[in-house]
Amino acid sequence: YQPPPPAPAPAASGTRPRAATTPTPGDFPRVSGSEQKTRDGDRRAILDKELANETQNLEKARKALFDAGVQPPDKIQPLRDSVALHERNIESLKKELGNLR
Repeated sequence: YQPPPPAPAPAASGTRPRAATTPTPGDFPRVSGSEQKTRDGDRRAILDKELANETQNLEKARKALFDAGVQPPDKIQPLRDSVALHERNIESLKKELGNLR
């Protein structure tokens, strides 16, 4: 067994070290700029639609939790879990949309 080598120390000037570049193979498929913009637009539309669906699902889950009123904890917890799940999904979708160019 050999322990992994130590991580390189950060640059003293506070700049990040450049990543090693590997040349792209000549036969690697290329996508035109317009094709990539179309794909990016499609991806944004899909994420926007998913965000709208998750927002609706969150509203339904919150309504179900509110309508449950005073119930035993074992009946309420799945509803709370559902609300939390939709909130996390919305947060993730917003983050993903923010990462798009």
